[in-house]
Amino acid sequence: MADETKSREPAYWQDLLATFLLSLAAVGSAYSAWQSSRWGGVQAYHYASASASRVEAVRAFSNANVQMSYDASTFVQLVLAGLQGEQRTARLVGERFLREEFRPVALEWAAMKPLENPGAPPNPFEMKSYTNAQFQEGLRLERLAAQQLDEARRANQHADDYILTAVFFALGLFFGGLATKLRDQRLITVLLTLGVLGSLLGLRYLFVLPFH
Repeated sequence: MADETKSREPAYWQDLLATFLLSLAAVGSAYSAWQSSRWGGVQAYHYASASASRVEAVRAFSNANVQMSYDASTFVQLVLAGLQGEQRTARLVGERFLREEFRPVALEWAAMKPLENPGAPPNPFEMKSYTNAQFQEGLRLERLAAQQLDEARRANQHADDYILTAVFFALGLFFGGLATKLRDQRLITVLLTLGVLGSLLGLRYLFVLPFH
């Protein structure tokens, strides 16, 4: 009768393990929730940064379109003036109305004597040296936005992983707490085993997930 009563009471090691399990699971779940919140903030920051970069990229491309349209317009005026023999007008357009960024390319193209040289590009816009700083800035901002989106997705994944970690620790809390309410050693052992497994899974994630 005494042995049966003893089997209905938790052993000392079970009490000790339950206490350790509850402590570990409580700290682990709190830490995981905190890290998930931190990574959520990182995610929001990178999404906002990506959105801002997209807006700036659109603005840069818009400026580039205006500038390239202006380059094309002034180039046509320059060519027409030259073909009509209006050298003064052509010189005025070349010196005063061509953009500083476009003028060297136009002069390089003119030096190739395109009217006589069949190998010359049909216009300066097809030359490798032709570029537009605003267009390049738009491309840079688009690449930056893509990088920031990737960072936001990674942060979101980390936040989700920490939530899963908190769930594993919550299982440790649940089974560990339930074990303290029972008196059957076998059932207590089963519950503690499940609690330890849950906490070990949580610890496994904590060891591999990045800290922020």
